[in-house]
Amino acid sequence: MGGSKSKFYPSPPGVESALRQCEILSGLILHQINLESLSIDTIVGSDSDSNLVKATPIVHPYAIIVSQDCDLSQDFHYRFKGRGKARHALSNILFCEVVEAAELVHGEEHGTIFDEGAIRQDYKKNNDFRFHFLQEIPTDCDSLGMGLPELGMVFKRYFSIPAAEAYEQIKLGLAKRRSVLKTPYLEHFTDRFYHYNNRIALPEQYEST
Repeated sequence: MGGSKSKFYPSPPGVESALRQCEILSGLILHQINLESLSIDTIVGSDSDSNLVKATPIVHPYAIIVSQDCDLSQDFHYRFKGRGKARHALSNILFCEVVEAAELVHGEEHGTIFDEGAIRQDYKKNNDFRFHFLQEIPTDCDSLGMGLPELGMVFKRYFSIPAAEAYEQIKLGLAKRRSVLKTPYLEHFTDRFYHYNNRIALPEQYEST
């Protein structure tokens, strides 16, 4: 389960156990609807193939689960073990996008270019409330035994996938379960994610006399 000082442990295999909060997956596919294919006919139903909703698969190299652990556990036991009630099923699982950390420092796609060394250091130490940095994950903490590079997240870039579809992607081998954050790094990440997304925009700041 990784070294004693490790911040991670390897994910359990396949769909034999519940997905975990702060579990990192690779190759997860999000199907993005083509808005031009969306119409009244596609909503109410039509026999014509030309009226089917079309979607483009978006493959996420990495994603981290931010849904609550207890909700994931209850959903799994209802879905696969026949325990619990229908209200325990999750309709969707919430993920935060994850990219290699260098992409947030040097890339333009995420709009997060860091030009100054001090800003980069705040990012790497998780002192910037918009972003989260994870150190390199060693091979013994990755279920595939490959290890993962340094990773970065922008807290405003998140998405959801139906729970049944997420498990099916894992079952088919499309998405891979890789690694899970240990306590207290799990709580540190989720606290920062939800704190950012619960922030309150003030019309103006307090003034000192």
